[in-house]
Amino acid sequence: PAIQAPAGHVSNLVDPVGVGFRITITNIVCVVLFMIVVVVRLITRVFLNRSFGHDDSLILFATASFLAIMGVFQWMVHLGLGKHLWDVPLENYSPYFLRAWLTVAVLYSACMLTMKLSVLMLYRRLFPIQNFRLQWWCAFGFTTAYSVMFIFASLFSCSPISAAWDISVSEHKCINRSALYIAYTVMNSISTWWILLMPMPIVWSLALKNDQKYLLTSLFALGSLPCVTSIARLKVLVDWLHNGANNNDITYTLWNIVIWTQLELTVCMICACGPTLR
Repeated sequence: PAIQAPAGHVSNLVDPVGVGFRITITNIVCVVLFMIVVVVRLITRVFLNRSFGHDDSLILFATASFLAIMGVFQWMVHLGLGKHLWDVPLENYSPYFLRAWLTVAVLYSACMLTMKLSVLMLYRRLFPIQNFRLQWWCAFGFTTAYSVMFIFASLFSCSPISAAWDISVSEHKCINRSALYIAYTVMNSISTWWILLMPMPIVWSLALKNDQKYLLTSLFALGSLPCVTSIARLKVLVDWLHNGANNNDITYTLWNIVIWTQLELTVCMICACGPTLR
């Protein structure tokens, strides 16, 4: 086994009890919802509105990243995600499980980045206003900068790099990855709120009837759902990182974060596509 079973437990490498089925079920539901929204969006843009743009191209990149993440999650279930670490073979845990988790971190950042840039490109299409450009570029730059920095920090978090997934590397130095994950999640929440609130002043300054303004505001307010899921995921992540015992049983305790990650990405895509489904 990857670790020795604690007192009162016995390692079971044959048919251990686990909660991986929860991740599999969530995977299926999220992929179905995600793909329905994306397909409806593309049909609307390509065949009905005939206005396929850069925001739609970015959604395709986000979709590819999302499907890759879901595939890696399912691979992690096969490797032992949802089972106690003492019920997981060492060769499954290192290097494969740890390498898969690093892959998810990179793909997650890429997926969130492309979804948010898609929304920003939609804003640029809807609001070609001079005074809006500075705020737009600031949001674009901030979101891109912290996302790219997180990707590189994750990839090069250890020296040598292989120490991030190979526990047999004895001499190595690694950054505080707990602080890295928390910092990224906080900045991700900030950018979500920023992008959500950006168009509100413009919407209310338009010469529209009040009911139309309320409708538009409600449409953009869909963006509050990713904010809620992001905050919920942040809380789960902080609780997990600050509980030292959990980190000694990562293959089991990680399942909660994985499910919140699946939900967050799915909700973000639904909200990113919402304004275009008309």
